[in-house]
Amino acid sequence: MPDRTYLRCSSRSSRRRSGFGIGYYYLAISHDRKQTFQAFTRLPVVAPRFELGDKQGVEIFYNAALTEWLKVAADLQVVQPGVAGAPSATIFGVRLKIDF
Repeated sequence: MPDRTYLRCSSRSSRRRSGFGIGYYYLAISHDRKQTFQAFTRLPVVAPRFELGDKQGVEIFYNAALTEWLKVAADLQVVQPGVAGAPSATIFGVRLKIDF
């Protein structure tokens, strides 16, 4: 008879805890906040002058449960910053989680 603990920790049974997803966000900054920020950047102490705008991004991720207690996640994000003229950023991340 197989060891039940081994079956519970095998990669086959842990795949039920794996997952995949995609997300999008859009962050709109209110007109009042934009005006407050622009007034702040006009102060002589603040050197750079740039226009603050809305920002948005998209993320795709995969969480793999290698065992019941060991999980690895990878994600890719593309972000359009809220600063006018700033280039988009592409970010790749990996996370390892150990439950004990």
